[in-house]
Amino acid sequence: MTLKDVVLAESNEPLQVHSSGGLETAIWFKTHPVDRTFCYRVVQFQLVTDSRDQGSTRHTEEASWSWFEILVLADSAEEGERTTDAGGQAAWRSHYNNLGGGHYTRHFGKIFDRRHQLFTEIKLGDVIAVRICAGQYGWKNDARSGRLIARYLDQHVFFPHPWSLSPLSTSGDDKEQTGVYSVTSSDSCLVRAPRPGIGTLGRINSRIWFTTPPLDDQIIEKLNEVTLVTNAHSRYPTRQTDRMTLLMQAVRSLEGYQSPSLPQEIAAEMGIWTWFDLVILPNAESITPKKKNGRLLEWKSHAIPIGTGDGSLQVGQKFGRDHELISSLETGDVIGVRVCAQFAGWENHAHSGRLSLSLTPEAPPRSPLPQGERWDHVEKGLHQLGEVVDNLLKRAGAGNKRPAFYIERDQLISPLRADEVGTFDASKRPLRLLSLDGGGVRGISALCILKEIWEDVTERE
Repeated sequence: MTLKDVVLAESNEPLQVHSSGGLETAIWFKTHPVDRTFCYRVVQFQLVTDSRDQGSTRHTEEASWSWFEILVLADSAEEGERTTDAGGQAAWRSHYNNLGGGHYTRHFGKIFDRRHQLFTEIKLGDVIAVRICAGQYGWKNDARSGRLIARYLDQHVFFPHPWSLSPLSTSGDDKEQTGVYSVTSSDSCLVRAPRPGIGTLGRINSRIWFTTPPLDDQIIEKLNEVTLVTNAHSRYPTRQTDRMTLLMQAVRSLEGYQSPSLPQEIAAEMGIWTWFDLVILPNAESITPKKKNGRLLEWKSHAIPIGTGDGSLQVGQKFGRDHELISSLETGDVIGVRVCAQFAGWENHAHSGRLSLSLTPEAPPRSPLPQGERWDHVEKGLHQLGEVVDNLLKRAGAGNKRPAFYIERDQLISPLRADEVGTFDASKRPLRLLSLDGGGVRGISALCILKEIWEDVTERE
C-alpha cells in the first residue's frame, strides 16, 4: 500500500481582507464536491499559503489576528459552513500568518488526519473551502497563493460496508440461504434544492447517500424484494403572503424563503419536493446511474410527507421480484440510495436509512426485460428539440437584453428515468400526446416555440 500527494484545490488569485474593528472573512477557493475516492482513501490533508499580515503591530506579545480556516460546505453554492452533526459549525482553524512579518511567507498549516473531527463531518458530495480571516482593528490578511494538498492511499481502506454480501447460512446448504440483508447508512445527509435564479428553475439537487456492496450472481438470483426505510424530515418554503403567491413561489421558485411559518394545508397543495430514489450503479464508487435502453435506471422510492417530525420513519415502495429494478441487476452492480430536493426552499434532511434486501431460495426465475420501445432515439429527438429552443432563446435575448429562459427547455434535455418512461409492447403503438399548458405570454411563447420546431423539422425533412 503506497501514498501519493494530490492537490485538491488551489488559487493563484490574490485576496485581501481588512478589519475595521470586527471580524472580516472571505471564501478564497473551494474544492470540487468530494467523491467516494476521497472518502475512502484520503488519510490527511494540509493547507499551504503564501501570505502575510499588515506588516506591523504595536502588540507583538499578543496573538495574530490574521488567519486561515478550513470549512465544510453542503454544496458549491454555499458561502457559509454547514452545521455539524453535534450542532456546531463545520469550520476549523488551519494557521495564522507570521506575526508582523510584513513580507510574504510560505505557511504550512495544520495537518488534518483521520483522527480529527473534520473527517467525521465530511460527507459524500460536500465541498471543502478555504476562508481567510482578519480580526481586530487595523489587521489585514493578504493571501497571494494557496493550495490544499491531500495524501491518498492507492486503494480503498475506509469503506463503510463489507466488500460483499456473505452467505446467510454457513452450513453449505444453498437452500438455507434465505432471510433479509439490511444495509444501513453510516451518516446523515442533507440536500438543498438549487437557489432561485435564472437557469435553476425546476433543477433537482441530489446526492448518493449510501449503497449496497457489489451484488454477485447468487444474491441477484435469490433477491425477492427491496425496500428502503428512512428517518428524515423536509423543510419547505415558509414565506407568509397570499395563497397564490405561496404556490407560485414553491412551484416556480420565483423568490427566496426562510421566513415564518407556512400552514401545512397550503404546503401540501404545493406538492412534495423532497424524496428518495433507488438507483442501479455500476460500482460503489460511481455516482451516475447505469443507462439501459436510453433510460437511467432510477426509481422513486418515497417522498417525505409534509409535517413529518425528526423521529418519524418513512417506508418506501416495495420493489418485488417482477419489478424492473431487480430484473435490471447485473453481476457487480450496487443499489444506491439517492437523496433528492427540487425547487428553491426545499431541503431533504436524511438522518438515517436502512435498505432491506429480502432473499429466498425458492424465488422464481427473474422475468427477462421486455423488448419494447427503445428510448435512445426518443432521447436524441428531445435533445434536438432542445437545440431548437436554445436557438430561439438566443435570438430572443440578443443584443443587450437579458438572456431568455424557458423552463421546459431543461425538461427536454433531462435524461429519461426508468420510472417515468416504461417499456411498451413492441406490437402496440405507444400513445404520443402533445400537451401545451399555460395562458397569456406563456401560452404564446409555447406556440412560438412549436412554430420554430415545426419549421426546423420541415427543413430537415
